[in-house]
Amino acid sequence: MVSAARSLPAVSIAAFEGNILSYEEAKQWARETNPDVILHLAAVVPTEKVSREPALARRVNSMGPARFAEAVMAGCTGPAPHFVFTSTSHVYQSSEEPIDETGLVSPQNIYGETKLAGEQNLAKIQDENQRFRLLIARVFSVFSEDQAESFLLRSLQRKLAAAAPSRVLHIPGWDHTRDFLHASQAARLLLDLAMAKSSGVVNVGSGSGKTILDFASHYFQTNIEVKGPPKSQNPSSLVANIRLLRETLGHSRVEEILGEAHYCVSQKPQHHKGKDL
Repeated sequence: MVSAARSLPAVSIAAFEGNILSYEEAKQWARETNPDVILHLAAVVPTEKVSREPALARRVNSMGPARFAEAVMAGCTGPAPHFVFTSTSHVYQSSEEPIDETGLVSPQNIYGETKLAGEQNLAKIQDENQRFRLLIARVFSVFSEDQAESFLLRSLQRKLAAAAPSRVLHIPGWDHTRDFLHASQAARLLLDLAMAKSSGVVNVGSGSGKTILDFASHYFQTNIEVKGPPKSQNPSSLVANIRLLRETLGHSRVEEILGEAHYCVSQKPQHHKGKDL
């Protein structure tokens, strides 16, 4: 995200490296930097970590964004910054059709619950303070070669390396459908939304779905077979309707970003050391 932001002309970056739960740290940072736009990325994301430490996830994902926003508004000496909150597709209920921003909200897991609560707490600030300008970006399934091994792509890399030369893997949820978006694409879309000073709720995704098995075969350019578990009775599907994203940023701009073939290239799986982010 930072590298993508630095490529923008006439944009200076000031990263907050403190504790987002510390009101005074955030207030002092805002007083010193006086930001025009806040892109709030801080979160506890890995589902295993969220399940293992739900209290931490609720503090960071649910209460943290609103506390940080209030501190920033108190610290800024000029107009209140435009606040972009990165939420998640996991707030939505599974749907066979692409989901638009009015889709039924029914979190898929504890992570989704904490992010939805973060959205709601920020919305309360917006209702009570006309200075507060808010965009909620519901980001779909982001993948990156730099993610920790607890994330899908790196987990698949590790399994392929361990199984070689076989391509038969155990992939839980292999028949569930997701809207996959490379992290660099997500970063550019989020930055464009931030620079456009958009508000409300907008989906950030590719607009097309793949099962987890199809994603794996597509990314690694090889036919992967599954040895278990069996096909799900009710496989879930989370795919974005990106009509509003296209309307906001322009159809050609969105297609330019989505046209980058990040998971259509051959890449040899490697062993990596990783940790939860």
